[in-house]
Amino acid sequence: MRKLLRIFLELYYRRLLGRRFPGSGALERWLRSVELRSGRGDVPLTRRAWEDQYRAGTWRFLEGPGELARYGVVAGAIRRLVPGGKVLDVGCGEGVLADHLRPDGYRRYLGLDLSETAVAAARRRAVAGTSFAVADAESWPLRGRFDAVVLNECLYYMREPLELVRRASASLGPGGLLVVSMFLTGRTRGLARLLARELPGSDEVRVATRRGVWLVAMYRRGG
Repeated sequence: MRKLLRIFLELYYRRLLGRRFPGSGALERWLRSVELRSGRGDVPLTRRAWEDQYRAGTWRFLEGPGELARYGVVAGAIRRLVPGGKVLDVGCGEGVLADHLRPDGYRRYLGLDLSETAVAAARRRAVAGTSFAVADAESWPLRGRFDAVVLNECLYYMREPLELVRRASASLGPGGLLVVSMFLTGRTRGLARLLARELPGSDEVRVATRRGVWLVAMYRRGG
């Protein structure tokens, strides 16, 4: 039964994710409940689950050498394409990306995360021009214009990922940069397909390590 469900999910992610047809809404809701019960690592989680994981130190590995290549691509794109800009980091966790961007990768940096535990840890490493806030990115108003918005390993945790992408790209100033990083699984490959359709003209870089493959998509807003 589990094998059949896994095959069905892979086919759904590959062919049907994001498509509208009779019954698609009910199917999506059912699949979401199945995903939440499955314990997968690439589906929306509750605030309490995030708190428990950060308290347990589950995400400390993000500071390790195995993550350097991916963070290097994300930070390098920001430094090269929008140097010294105003950066919004959605799903910032404990502020690892801010460390990679310092000392000259931004003028202002704002990190958002759902977990109070993660944000408290991030604030302990904050420097001038750096701030962190506890917020649900899907309901938080994206105020003002940013030079770069980063969705770093967080898009697949959103209930409405494409809506967040639209809001994030709309919050960019002329020439602004949207960076989306996703660890590739069956589900995130489906999201990557939708992302390419939503942001035509975006560039992609694939980063492979011993742990797997990441897709880093970069979209530049026109002037």
